[in-house]
Amino acid sequence: MLTVFAAAVLPLRGAPTATAAAPAPPKLPEGTVRIVDATRSGDEVLRRSALVFSLESGTPVAIDRADAAEALARLDSGKAELAVLPVGEFPGSSRHRSRFYAAEAVICCVAAENPLTKLDRKQLRSIFLAENPDWRRFNGDTATIHRYALSPRADAAGFAEYLFGVKSFAARITRLGSTGEVLLMLAADPVGIALVSWRPEFPASVKRLAVDGVFPHPAAIRAGSYPLVLRYLLVARRGNTPAAEKFIALLDSPDHDRGLLDAGWLPPVPRGPGAAKW
Repeated sequence: MLTVFAAAVLPLRGAPTATAAAPAPPKLPEGTVRIVDATRSGDEVLRRSALVFSLESGTPVAIDRADAAEALARLDSGKAELAVLPVGEFPGSSRHRSRFYAAEAVICCVAAENPLTKLDRKQLRSIFLAENPDWRRFNGDTATIHRYALSPRADAAGFAEYLFGVKSFAARITRLGSTGEVLLMLAADPVGIALVSWRPEFPASVKRLAVDGVFPHPAAIRAGSYPLVLRYLLVARRGNTPAAEKFIALLDSPDHDRGLLDAGWLPPVPRGPGAAKW
């Protein structure tokens, strides 16, 4: 559990597993805003916003990692005010309010001069799992495919493997620490292909590919029609405390959205027409 008391941050505890009983939660001060983070690998932007909110308001905030079922159970029982959980894990019959929060997406890119414009998931999986693939089946070139992805130290490490349902890709893949580094290398490699995190802008020296016939436009990512995506909802109890509502207002702010962008996540449509609504 991450607990913020206007001055201290305790380490974020991972989601409990079926083989290990979770430790008893600490007793929280009266008025604590309790949040459950059911994202894939932990929402560091949420964590930072909680710290800012607590320092500025003096209101304690506690963030616990759990799966979506546990998050909903805590909302139902009044043991949490807010949760962030995958879209598919939120039942339409729930009595809680929700809105689109953010999306993690994997974008497939090649150098601009590569004639390829699209691949399907099966083809991509074969490229990144094969020991020594070449371009013959995809664009007629006999050259060996140079593959790029994010290193284990990167924020989105393991996300592409997660979406493809594999523990790891082939060994002979060049891994770099950020999407920017990967794109820089790819731009100079006409036989390269890369899996990177979403970002607001891509250089003209690289080309994004459609996957399963869907181009990774922001609208397609938010809607879930682009296939390499994991979307999240912000879920809140109705009749929440004033402190929780103030924290929700911070999560609805442009500052929080900029933090999501910097982390490689796609936030809701900017405030105004088309913006995410509760």
